[in-house]
Amino acid sequence: PAQFIKTGSSHLSLIVLDENNIVSVEPGAFDIVDGLDIYMRYNSLSTLDEATWRPYLEAGGTLYAGGNPLVCGCDIAWLFAEDQLLEQVDDFTSCNGGEYLHNLDPSIFDNC
Repeated sequence: PAQFIKTGSSHLSLIVLDENNIVSVEPGAFDIVDGLDIYMRYNSLSTLDEATWRPYLEAGGTLYAGGNPLVCGCDIAWLFAEDQLLEQVDDFTSCNGGEYLHNLDPSIFDNC
């Protein structure tokens, strides 16, 4: 739901939701705080929805999403549209086949 996690503080720097079997995150679930790190590791996310994560990454947040069964198809192409977006995703976030997002060739998204 929208504002599922309402921080109420501009001093919050970290939210840890690792290992909670989270399948999806709705847009607006988090208050956007500049520089907020969100740990979503080892859940059940199969995609990183642009409407949910782009505003957060553009605000300088870092997403830690390693250990999720991400399907690396056209639905994540938005991460490769701007270098800054992918840089805000940690180095250990990988596709369900094990390849790290940072190692993917952006040209695989040319037809998306």
